[in-house]
Amino acid sequence: QLAIRETLKHLLNRVEWDERDIATRLFPFIRGEGDETKILYIDPRISFGKPVIAGTRIPTSSITALYDAGDEIEDIAEEFDCTPKQIKAAIQFESLSAA
Repeated sequence: QLAIRETLKHLLNRVEWDERDIATRLFPFIRGEGDETKILYIDPRISFGKPVIAGTRIPTSSITALYDAGDEIEDIAEEFDCTPKQIKAAIQFESLSAA
């Protein structure tokens, strides 16, 4: 039970709670990123619960669509006023979700 407690504590750090202790936002793990990284989130109040880049409301699917169409990461980052790290995280998340 102690191992489970530590595992859950680690995972629950990826969830934001409101004042009524209801989960309101999830920061998904992105392979290759550190546990503290909260680049993307899923919030049912934003974009109908689709994953978005934190603080932008830009759906990760929109980023991936441009990347799949042949746009460069740097160009996408400039177009959406994001960092290349945010764009790479969105692409990586979508590719993991599709798999």
